[in-house]
Amino acid sequence: MTQKSWLYGRRNFTRPYGTIGSVIRPCRSRSDFPMAASVENKIIVPALKEANLRSFKLLKGRQVSRTICLAFLLIVSVGFAQTIMLAPVRAASRVEDARAFYERFIAAQNAHDAATVESMLWRSPNFLWISRGKSVRGADEAMETYRGYYKGTWQVESDMAHFEARELPNGTVQVLVPITFLRGEPGQPAQSATYLISQTLFVDSGGWHIATIIPVADTKLH
Repeated sequence: MTQKSWLYGRRNFTRPYGTIGSVIRPCRSRSDFPMAASVENKIIVPALKEANLRSFKLLKGRQVSRTICLAFLLIVSVGFAQTIMLAPVRAASRVEDARAFYERFIAAQNAHDAATVESMLWRSPNFLWISRGKSVRGADEAMETYRGYYKGTWQVESDMAHFEARELPNGTVQVLVPITFLRGEPGQPAQSATYLISQTLFVDSGGWHIATIIPVADTKLH
C-alpha cells in the first residue's frame, strides 16, 4: 500500500491508494467529482439560498420595525411640539372670544334687549347674580329683576382700559372689569355707582354663557 498525494485546489491531501499503477492527476474543477457537484447543486446551494433569503427577510423586518418606531417617535414629537406652541394661542383665542361675548352682553343691557340678555345667561338654578346686596339665583329670577330695571333708567359703562380676563380650568374664563351703573326708578333721577365686577363665563356646545355676576369692590382694579 503506497501513499499518493492528491492536489485539490491549493491544498494537499495525503491518502492511501490501493493500486500501485494508479495515475496521479490534479483535480481542478467540480466536474472531477460528479457526486460532490450533485450534492452541492441539490443540497448546499438551495440551503445557502434559503439561509440568505431568511437573513434578508429578518434584516428587512428589522429595518421596517426600526422605520416604524422612528416614524412613531417623529409623530409624537411633532404633536407634542404643536401642543406646546398652540396652547398659548388657544388660551389667547378663548380670552378674546370671552371679551367679545362680554361686550355683546353690555350692548344688550344698554339696549334693554331682554331676549338677548336672557340667551346669554346660564340656564341653571345655580346661576348667581349679586344685585344691591341681594342674591339672585337662576336665569328666570335674574330676568325678572332686569326687566324691572329696564322700565326706568338703566345704563352700564365698562372701563375697558382696565378689563381683565383670565382662563381658568375646563375652559372657564373669569372677567374682572370696573363698571359704572346708572340706574333710576321710572320718573326718578338716576344715580350712578362704580363697582369692580367679576363675571364667570364658560362655553359649551350652545356657545358662551354667564354663570356668575358678583360685585367685588367699589374701587378700580389695580
